[in-house]
Amino acid sequence: MKQLKDDFVFLFYVSMLSMDQEIGLNICEALQKVNKKLQETNFKLTVRISKRWDGFRGEIWDQKFVDDNLSPYAGNIRKVWISGPPGMNETLDKSFEKLATKLGIKPHFIDAM
Repeated sequence: MKQLKDDFVFLFYVSMLSMDQEIGLNICEALQKVNKKLQETNFKLTVRISKRWDGFRGEIWDQKFVDDNLSPYAGNIRKVWISGPPGMNETLDKSFEKLATKLGIKPHFIDAM
């Protein structure tokens, strides 16, 4: 942890269709707990479950979501990794393209896998 700059923050957004299709969520939650125990604030986990027991679908990860969640970090974003189904990847890629100037990001900052 001491190798990272004080202003380093890793924002990790995870989306899955349902809890029975989750992979690796326990590792993400464990990392969040370790950071909390170490009193570190550089890792933030946001999880979205599309199909919930109560029917609520949560936020759609579109341009508004990107703008609302990343505008506070404008000018400080150095890397974005996107990994998901083709539709989500395309939506987020287009969102970042439209918000590039506002967020202060360059095309080479974004990798869609």
